[in-house]
Amino acid sequence: MPPVAVMFTFSVPADKIDDAIGILGEISAAMKAEEPAALMHVSHQRVDKPGSFAFYELYPDEAAFKAHGQGPIMKAAGSRLNALMEQPGKGFILSPVTGVGLPTSARP
Repeated sequence: MPPVAVMFTFSVPADKIDDAIGILGEISAAMKAEEPAALMHVSHQRVDKPGSFAFYELYPDEAAFKAHGQGPIMKAAGSRLNALMEQPGKGFILSPVTGVGLPTSARP
């Protein structure tokens, strides 16, 4: 099965930036604890537009992707993050085709 990646973008009000960063940290910790198959979760904040975020996740296959978010910590953190958003975020399901730094198990 091919690897599965997710790119998600969203924004929060200026007074909620620290809350969003904290929740993103919780999501990374939950993925590490609850999703051993997850290969990557990296969150970013735009330098030119504080409060605008993007994160990238990488899974070795569709089964690992489908397992994402099923644990209680992930469900709670995701709900809290959604509540901070100014409008619904935008997500994309991707399939890696090439890149630098891809784990061996994610290389096409």
